[in-house]
Amino acid sequence: MVERFQNLVDRPHKRIFGAAALFSSDSYNPDKIAKVDISNHPEKENLKLLIITGDDMMDLVHNLYRRAADEA
Repeated sequence: MVERFQNLVDRPHKRIFGAAALFSSDSYNPDKIAKVDISNHPEKENLKLLIITGDDMMDLVHNLYRRAADEA
């Protein structure tokens, strides 16, 4: 079923690829992020980047890992 759903001829769709980056407020540097080179990525035309910044990012990371471990 998945193979049929992903068949571009039968069901035209656009593939979008993504990446995420988490930064503490102290380490976030938009100038460095602007210099990221994606020229060698095979899907560079359909690549998006989600950036999340905040003051308590390590608390978030620890909570995410704890919740994932509790679900296992």
